[in-house]
Amino acid sequence: MRKIVLVAFFLLVAVFEANAAQPPARDKTSEELFLSSPGGQALKGKKFEEALKEIDSLMAIRKNDPYLFKMKGIILIQMGKNSKAEKFLKGALKLNPLDRQCRYYLARLQYRQRDQSKAEEQLRFIVENPDELGYYEDKAQRALGVIETKRVQEPKKEKRWK
Repeated sequence: MRKIVLVAFFLLVAVFEANAAQPPARDKTSEELFLSSPGGQALKGKKFEEALKEIDSLMAIRKNDPYLFKMKGIILIQMGKNSKAEKFLKGALKLNPLDRQCRYYLARLQYRQRDQSKAEEQLRFIVENPDELGYYEDKAQRALGVIETKRVQEPKKEKRWK
């Protein structure tokens, strides 16, 4: 009987140690959830309405997730709904001020809306605060170069008095 108790004890300890060796399960990020969902696949297929529905369903669960705000803004840009897109991109930046991708898309949107000074402000932030990869830093520098070139080439309009 004593041997059975010892064997059971050692088996119990072995099972406990095996479970303890497993890393704790982590929740999937919103990005992982979205990209692995039908909405993520719809986005790849440029089915923006379906992707937007998936984003909305995830936002109902994760109300203040900067990734979801950013993705909704980017999808709305693709759909041509620029004023709504700007609201979501700005919301994403309130939640994550260092998101360079979000700032880049917001700058592109602001430039298209003829708000050059705000676009430049976003692009300069990206250049002055690079991340490890520097991907958006390079894009921002090129965009700033284009803006500066257009500014130099643009003839100054004379004011005409009526």
